Amino acid sequence: MKPNRPLNFSLVVLFLLLSACASFAQGSAQLTPQQRELADYIKKNYTKREVMIPMRDGVKLFVCIYEPKDKKVKYPIMFDRTPYSVGPYGPDAYKTSLGPDELFAREGYIFVYGDVRGRYLSEGEYEDVRPYIPNKEG
Repeated sequence: MKPNRPLNFSLVVLFLLLSACASFAQGSAQLTPQQRELADYIKKNYTKREVMIPMRDGVKLFVCIYEPKDKKVKYPIMFDRTPYSVGPYGPDAYKTSLGPDELFAREGYIFVYGDVRGRYLSEGEYEDVRPYIPNKEG
């Protein structure tokens, strides 16, 4: 009687995949010392505001605004709108990194992260891709 090799191989691959997912989930909750230092820097040097911004049609969109505490200088702004959550939510819950690289946070950018219409804390109806309307009026 021959062992069923494809089934055994599938089970091994499934086990390895589940192990990798579990270790990734556990590792993402724990920060490296460098990531922890950046998270502490952000909390110390930035203020966070959560705002609902009204649109023309009355729908309110949720945004988190991270501003440097030092108000003596004008700062550039980076906007990021996403259907994938701008959490963590709550006035005291800060992101552990801002921008595409840690240098942006250290250089003093203002970061605005927004949930798109109809997702997470933003109101309205979510449309994955808005339809093209030729000769649109209004």
